[in-house]
Amino acid sequence: MKPDERATVIVANGEWDTRTLRVAAFSAAHIVVCDGAADRFLAEIPVAPDLVIGDCDSISSESAARLGERLCKVPSQEDNDLSKAFTACRERGWDANMVVHGACGRREDHSLGNIFRALEAGARIETPYGTFTPVDDAMDFQTREGSAVSIFATDPETQMASTGLVWPLEGVKFENLYCATLNKTCAESFTVKTNRRVYVYVAKEA
Repeated sequence: MKPDERATVIVANGEWDTRTLRVAAFSAAHIVVCDGAADRFLAEIPVAPDLVIGDCDSISSESAARLGERLCKVPSQEDNDLSKAFTACRERGWDANMVVHGACGRREDHSLGNIFRALEAGARIETPYGTFTPVDDAMDFQTREGSAVSIFATDPETQMASTGLVWPLEGVKFENLYCATLNKTCAESFTVKTNRRVYVYVAKEA
């Protein structure tokens, strides 16, 4: 994605920081809301979504009437609403720079499922506590010294290198998801290089 490319903001029915989501929504190229989050989004964010998608069993009749043709009912139970949102973005060409708010929180099983669905889709996740960024090859991160960093690799063939981390990634064997968690930075920036897609989580300042 281009550094200046505006994001497609996807809103799931988890926990979000309202101020952060408002800023993101005002600058978004597109806004796609999962139907379970629609009532809350419409009440808290003064920006109209481009699309609300899902099986539409969790949205109030008032919100449905307000949305009109922007409400997209996909009754299939094979995918959850976040997966449906990713599919809709791909079909419309909105998937170059996707950022998910509300992917985590409320239910741990939903959080874990959403995190790895988003990783597969190549989407960034913003939570009230940090950011998950997908990395396919190499990326530099600007942060403060001492920031908490965790890296999640789903492929055991992943090979990584790093600079700026207290515990370097060279030689890590990614046999489990926790193998590169609970790291931290030793500089005001860090770099990761990888041969497989990974999720890099950077915690926000407390």
